[in-house]
Amino acid sequence: MNEIPGVGPAQGPGDVARKARRGQSPSPESVEKGDSVEISTAAQFTAALGQVPEIRADRVAQIKELLKAGDYLNEEKINKAVDRLLSDLF
Repeated sequence: MNEIPGVGPAQGPGDVARKARRGQSPSPESVEKGDSVEISTAAQFTAALGQVPEIRADRVAQIKELLKAGDYLNEEKINKAVDRLLSDLF
């Protein structure tokens, strides 16, 4: 029960080096193909959260009060917001 049909013994880097010293080419199965890593969507999202700027609670509270009073929105601020939005999109 120690053997799996169709699977041979593992060859480490030493086996490849010995074959190379003897002038033999290592078999394609024994040559390392290199490592690869895949980052999950959740990990990418978590990494992106680390780049979000800190929320300035005092500024948010100030703007909320200005909005309630009707003193925040004016044509200049709206135009500035639209310009920033368009520059982000294009």
